[in-house]
Amino acid sequence: TYMDVIKYKKKIFLLSHYPQLTYNYDYNKVFSLYGHTHQKNIVSDKQKMYINPGSLGCPAGTMFAYSGILEIDKNKPNYISIDLQYDVLAVTKEIKKKNYSMCDKIIEWFFE
Repeated sequence: TYMDVIKYKKKIFLLSHYPQLTYNYDYNKVFSLYGHTHQKNIVSDKQKMYINPGSLGCPAGTMFAYSGILEIDKNKPNYISIDLQYDVLAVTKEIKKKNYSMCDKIIEWFFE
């Protein structure tokens, strides 16, 4: 499937790689977690929260993998961003060692 819908304690969590799939849900208390753009983004109002943690491993010019934790305490959401620095050059070196077909393209798409 392109999107998973999880209902938990009167809240709805939408999980999708594609942000546009999560925009048009007409529910209250929606938490939309998505990716695709690799750009960290958090937008919220009283009823909805849209979270893109950023790139989880394809840093596109940075040396970080991004993730986060969504906490909900007494119906108040709090998103904690976690930015992990890692050695992109070491990862690309290991990819090249494996000599995968199209490894240069993989490195170009995901790490440059």
